[in-house]
Amino acid sequence: MSEHPPHRAHHHVQLPGGREIEVVYLDSQDGAAPTAAPKPANQPTDAPGEALHVCPSCAGGLVHPLDWSEETPGRWRVRLRCPDCGKVREDVFGQTLIERFDDELDRASAELLSDLRQITYANMSEEIQRFARALDLDLIGPADFQRP
Repeated sequence: MSEHPPHRAHHHVQLPGGREIEVVYLDSQDGAAPTAAPKPANQPTDAPGEALHVCPSCAGGLVHPLDWSEETPGRWRVRLRCPDCGKVREDVFGQTLIERFDDELDRASAELLSDLRQITYANMSEEIQRFARALDLDLIGPADFQRP
């Protein structure tokens, strides 16, 4: 693991529906991502309570795959990274656990897309309001739309 923890910049965004999200930007001070040595190909991990999107080190719920390959049918070697603590781990997992992880990645992607749509809508609404106000005040005319 790195000697220097990553620098974190926090930004809060209020969504139109009233929900507030926190965007965290991580910037490693030394530029190197911590890594873990891959484990030998043992029996696949498929513990019923295990959730691959949850970091075993910091309990962060944003673990994502960096690389994966099928070892044998039903056994997948996956390299995972936690953006919260920077932990990288690699292990072999069974098909059932991989399918649960895939479902979680799909769910999280859908949530991100929904948030993106809401933020885009809020930003566009503000732009439209400013544009309409500028039109009302005669600050914009036909010459503003002519190409040079």
